[in-house]
Amino acid sequence: MDNSISNLLILKIWHDLGINVSNYPDFMSDYYNYGIEVGFDILSKGLEDLFSDFQILDYEDEERIKEMSKGANIQCPPDTLFILNNRKLQKLKEHGEIEKLFGVISKQSGDLSEFKMAYHVEYGILIAVYYESVLYEIAKSVSEVMSAADTLYKNLEEVTFHGLYNQAV
Repeated sequence: MDNSISNLLILKIWHDLGINVSNYPDFMSDYYNYGIEVGFDILSKGLEDLFSDFQILDYEDEERIKEMSKGANIQCPPDTLFILNNRKLQKLKEHGEIEKLFGVISKQSGDLSEFKMAYHVEYGILIAVYYESVLYEIAKSVSEVMSAADTLYKNLEEVTFHGLYNQAV
């Protein structure tokens, strides 16, 4: 039951971020697999829809996970690594604003799922997942980071727009 509720919460978070979740997997999990696969599918699909440059690495990519973890100061390589990047994050990086997200990113953690979020200069946001349980905490953390990124991006666009407008006048 906990996993079904977590899955529903993930769908709600993705919906609130503007994703059409009508074609996502059913949030109800069955008793035998405890819904972890369903939750993982819902989480992954939402991340893929939010981030144009999205990848999942798992135990088959152990060396790459170790390399990326080291580059993002993640002390212990995880079982699963989500790599998230999109146009907004790239634009923030290009204009030297991405560092303002580091505080928000580094504060993200879970009580029921063990994960760490970090920023890698080359790849973007990394989510190192050590223990998968109630996955909505990861979606909630992504939502908080993207809310902060959206604010920074809007401020950057406003400064750019008004700066160009003032130069033209």
